Amino acid sequence: MESAKKEVKAVEKARAILAAGKKLFSTKVNSFRLLKKAADVQEKKPEDVKLAAQANMPDEELTKIITLYDSGMRLISEGKSSEAGSVYKQLASLYRQSTGDLKKEIYSRATKLHAEITKNAAVKKKEPETDLIDLPVKEILTRLNLVDYSSPYIAVEEEIISEKTVRKKIMTGVPGFDSMISEGIPVGSSILVSGGPGSGKTTFCIQMLGWSAKQGEKCLFMTFEESEEELIEHMESYGLNPRRYLAEGTLAIQRQDPFKISRMIEALLAHERGELLIDIESILDIVPKGFKPDRVVIDSLSAISSAFSESSTAYRIYVNQLVDLLKKTGATSFLISEVQGIENIGHGLVEEFLADGVIVFYNLQKGSIKQNALEILKMRAVGHEKKIVPFEFVKDTGIIVYPLEKIFM
Repeated sequence: MESAKKEVKAVEKARAILAAGKKLFSTKVNSFRLLKKAADVQEKKPEDVKLAAQANMPDEELTKIITLYDSGMRLISEGKSSEAGSVYKQLASLYRQSTGDLKKEIYSRATKLHAEITKNAAVKKKEPETDLIDLPVKEILTRLNLVDYSSPYIAVEEEIISEKTVRKKIMTGVPGFDSMISEGIPVGSSILVSGGPGSGKTTFCIQMLGWSAKQGEKCLFMTFEESEEELIEHMESYGLNPRRYLAEGTLAIQRQDPFKISRMIEALLAHERGELLIDIESILDIVPKGFKPDRVVIDSLSAISSAFSESSTAYRIYVNQLVDLLKKTGATSFLISEVQGIENIGHGLVEEFLADGVIVFYNLQKGSIKQNALEILKMRAVGHEKKIVPFEFVKDTGIIVYPLEKIFM
């Protein structure tokens, strides 16, 4: 009786996962295949580790073989047999060039890959016309030979669904600002912080980063302009304690030379003959070793842009890949950019297109009256106030935003 109840619950759960899978994946049964592949790879990992430790073969060559084999199996799981065939040919070519244990390993993996390609082709020929999605869940799992894997699939699928539906948010700690965004800024976003000279961009980011470090989050400030000591003094002027955060390991400051970066990027771009997909990760240490930041501030894109004065193409490539690289870290990044003139804000700059959010700082003037103000120009995935609001600089504090007030009141 108890066994029957468990089976009913398993089927109900599988149905729910399958329904969610229709939205999460481009093909109707690909989720099961991908997860089976993940399970297979996970099972093989210990063998690969053991093989690397015991076999007398070059680590680089072994890694290449394993990578090729895994990519071939992944292509098969995605139904791309012809592409998997190309991978098999690469393994066959390596086999002809190799000797000893390495040759045996290539033969073993190439044989397994070829068998899977053949098997997949046979399954395609026999595949019934009936849409699998219309069959009972147990029948789907049986036909795909996935019954034994159903429990891990369900667990992984639920985790994927949970991550898709609930994305964590962060606060800035800047008084008055957080109430302008519904629930906060989505974790992992790239936020462009732009405005004119002295408008409050850097103060906002320093205040936010100091507040986060104080909460125990790991924060990285990458500067292309100020020295580390100048930045520390700047932070201390707002009542923060950067020396303590540095000692505790919640804050890291990294100084970069924009001209050195521009020369390397331009040289690499020339070498690749203008190719847009150059690899900047190998020449730019974005994150210090052993430090996984929750938040990153880049100060500033303007300094980087000036270093690329002779090549706007190289600068666009750099910014594009910089944003991608920051997203890979999982950190929420704040990229400071100086804009000359209010008329240039929000008019198709490359940084604005790439960013998930844009916060703009203004130095406004009406007659003889001047006022500091800011605006959330865009913020993907969350609701936010769509108006310009005043703020003020407060000694030993930083910025205080007044979201309920109007400018020049």
